[in-house]
Amino acid sequence: MIERERLTAGVNLVAWGYIFLLLNVDINGFSLIPNFVGYLLLFLAIRRLNALRPELNRLGLPCLLLFAYELLKWPGYLAQFDNHLWVFLIVFLVSFFFQAYFLTALVELAADYLPGRSIVAELTGCRKWYLGCMGGGILLYLVSLIGYALDLLLIGWSLVSVGVSIWLVVVLFRLHKILGETDMLAEKVL
Repeated sequence: MIERERLTAGVNLVAWGYIFLLLNVDINGFSLIPNFVGYLLLFLAIRRLNALRPELNRLGLPCLLLFAYELLKWPGYLAQFDNHLWVFLIVFLVSFFFQAYFLTALVELAADYLPGRSIVAELTGCRKWYLGCMGGGILLYLVSLIGYALDLLLIGWSLVSVGVSIWLVVVLFRLHKILGETDMLAEKVL
């Protein structure tokens, strides 16, 4: 029972963390929904879920680095680095590999606790589309930097990415709901 509660609470933190990471509401350059809160929630989720999936401990440091970067960026302390492509690429790569590994571990946890359920397949699809949107978006951005006019393609890709991000958050909250239903969960025996 404690295992299921730990998993349910961890998935809840993940869902809220992704809301903070993916939803940007800025007023005059000031973010009302800061990304660092999302990384803090993901770090707390890692701490909660690491007993169920110990390899998540490897993600603690990258998550804290992304948290620190976003925390310093939020009030503008890192504004002088905004124009440096190498900083952007390093942060992107750390974020991409962190999220790829994190979402893969989450899919594996869902598969362990909800074998054969459609939510696992849907979460797997979300992960693939989300990471594809991240990777494709950065490639389109880099190509546009060298002078190719891809504005329309970038706008289209951004719209697809927004849709995939919303889909991911909805699936995470559905997963949380399913895990909270005692009759729907196949208890895992260690």
